[in-house]
Amino acid sequence: MRDLVDLALGMLDMKLVRKSSHDKMASYVKRYRNYDLLEYIDPKYLCEFVENLPFSKSQLRQELFVLGELGFKRNGFFIEFGASNGVDHSNTYLLEKRFNWRGILAEPARIWHKSLEVNRSAFIEKIAYGMLLVKNYYLMK
Repeated sequence: MRDLVDLALGMLDMKLVRKSSHDKMASYVKRYRNYDLLEYIDPKYLCEFVENLPFSKSQLRQELFVLGELGFKRNGFFIEFGASNGVDHSNTYLLEKRFNWRGILAEPARIWHKSLEVNRSAFIEKIAYGMLLVKNYYLMK
């Protein structure tokens, strides 16, 4: 039976793996992503990079890349589009919470507004830019 399942999945370019194996691979991928970014960080900021890695909320450590490019600048300004709840996969959470950056979080989906207000102190723009253009178009008519 297993051979039949493997054959069927193989035809779909898929493979059945144990959950423990999947979790181990996911752990390796996460670690690799963290270390892969090191080649782009100025060696003089390596300590700051490693120190802030546990606080990163973004998918690909974008905020750490930005901080590395800006010399781990404090008191900056950001704009984040599609902020969702303001924490999960956020490219600006670390900037706001640990580096005292201020900014604008743009999130038109009402489902996220309450959690954004709880999780973040940045200004929250709730109107989608596209909707703003449509609104202005009809106001000008």
